[in-house]
Amino acid sequence: MSELVTKEDLRHEIGDLRHDMKELETGLRHEIKELDLRIQGEMLLMKWMLGLLLAGVASLILKSFFSA
Repeated sequence: MSELVTKEDLRHEIGDLRHDMKELETGLRHEIKELDLRIQGEMLLMKWMLGLLLAGVASLILKSFFSA
């Protein structure tokens, strides 16, 4: 029993832990928001690429029916 811990020591430790957890939460929320924006941008690009691909295929199909 070389060192005793008081209630006040525990309160300070708990307060520090809460503060650290709040900082981590804020950082994680920021990172998640950045990833969400990046994914939205990539999904938009993929939608445009798919639309162009479908338009190209549709034009080839129409050309094959009406080019006779």
